[in-house]
Amino acid sequence: MKNIDKTREQLIKELEKLNKRTVELEKSKTELKQMKETVREGKETYRNLFETMLQGVVYQDADGKITLANGAAERVLGLTIDQMQGRTSLDPRWKAIHEDGSDFLGETHPSMLALKT
Repeated sequence: MKNIDKTREQLIKELEKLNKRTVELEKSKTELKQMKETVREGKETYRNLFETMLQGVVYQDADGKITLANGAAERVLGLTIDQMQGRTSLDPRWKAIHEDGSDFLGETHPSMLALKT
């Protein structure tokens, strides 16, 4: 009889632990869902800003290759994103110039300097 009572007590304690863990997991699940929603909202806000801002924005990867540009950048540069993708500031097709009209060498282009530093 003592063994049965002990086993019953152990089962009750184990069930209490499992119930507590279930509550903890449900809380974590709810928190994770809230975090995902916050991230989704942040991405949506960022995307809207990127797409509607008047300033041209061009993203380059670590090698300097253009990966993304917004509509304003397309208008400013007179190129579509398809025409820009994969190019770098070192691309000989660019005609970048300083304010004084002198040629902008690719390796001294601000975006390439930023990537180096």
